[in-house]
Amino acid sequence: MKKDLSNHLSRRKVLFEAKKKISLALVLSISKPLLAFEKLSKLVLKKNTKDNNSSFNAVGFGRKPSYNYNRPQPELIFHTSEIVLITNQQKYYSIKVSFLPHSIVQNLKKPNILTIVPKWGHKAVQYNLFTKKITSTCVLEKYSLFFGHGFYNPDGNSLYLSEHNESTSESYISQWKLDASTAKRIKNIKTGGLRVHDCQLSLDGKYIIAANSSHSLDSKIKPSLAWIDIKTNKIETQLYFETFGPTHFYQTTDGYFIYGGGASLPGGEKLEAILGVVTPEKKIVPLAVPQEMKSYFYGEALSLIANEPNNIAYASLPSSDSVFAFNYLTGKFIKRLNIKAAQGLSLSDDRSILMVSSVENHSELYNFNSVSFEQLPLTIAPKKLNEYEYNWGAHIFKLKYLEI
Repeated sequence: MKKDLSNHLSRRKVLFEAKKKISLALVLSISKPLLAFEKLSKLVLKKNTKDNNSSFNAVGFGRKPSYNYNRPQPELIFHTSEIVLITNQQKYYSIKVSFLPHSIVQNLKKPNILTIVPKWGHKAVQYNLFTKKITSTCVLEKYSLFFGHGFYNPDGNSLYLSEHNESTSESYISQWKLDASTAKRIKNIKTGGLRVHDCQLSLDGKYIIAANSSHSLDSKIKPSLAWIDIKTNKIETQLYFETFGPTHFYQTTDGYFIYGGGASLPGGEKLEAILGVVTPEKKIVPLAVPQEMKSYFYGEALSLIANEPNNIAYASLPSSDSVFAFNYLTGKFIKRLNIKAAQGLSLSDDRSILMVSSVENHSELYNFNSVSFEQLPLTIAPKKLNEYEYNWGAHIFKLKYLEI
């Protein structure tokens, strides 16, 4: 099997190198826009109508929510953040939102439409890049919280979001219709687990894939990865984990799933992170961390991405100031990068540059050669802030413009 996959990857690598690509970046900042956003967004779509592989990056930037303890029931306070579109000419354009985005979801049928999703938030917003307006808002009732991730269905006419209820401890994926200013909930889809965080559409468009990251107090409900038929909403496959389950995962075009998770408990106890691969045959293969890296392998394996032509995957572990690189076919670890509070990860379109976001040092961005790991100068450097409480969101998302 590995030999066939290697041949397949080798052929695909040639195709990757043969394609010309355009790279843009979408990040959050609180900087002033330089030019008219509408002109740029139309230009971006025009450039990309003939190139289905061109893309840009998306990541949150702003203040994390805080608690108001002066009320009988403490409530979360959300602060204004901004999304900024940065071109390779170092020009950037802002979009204000009222919370720190955890993820940014693109409607692939209407690529100028994005939904911006918080974690621990009561609302998610749909945004039109052309009109520069919020077109619809998903609003939750008390105790219900959006849990960070989502996706549009293959037709682009409804949105799925991970959701958790703090009062009932129920978790599910909610489906929404966003054709009005206030979005309408269509239904809740059970995932067979608790604290569903990452959720994605399978690459073939047939399944909802959900990361159930937690277990019940009596341990009768275990953490799991679940494949749910998008038409019937029935769970077809469920893979179980023990103490901690995956919070995030990355799908490769070869049918592999790279998963990561874990937790850091109050009091400084360092719990081992989880990181591994699910094979195309749906077999869980935890990675064996080499002895020289074990002292850094704790907390949550947060962001995941794969450089498929080279079979290299990357995982950020903010608690240990680490980015690990490993071969996802063999499980062999290649390198540990020491980056203070590393969070988001992204690859350039030609897979040559690995971008890493850090919440320290006034929210830095770093570029590395994705194979040699040599640090490279940033071609795009958003303005730094002097206020320490401003952070990048947890992830950098690769968004693609498809033919319209």
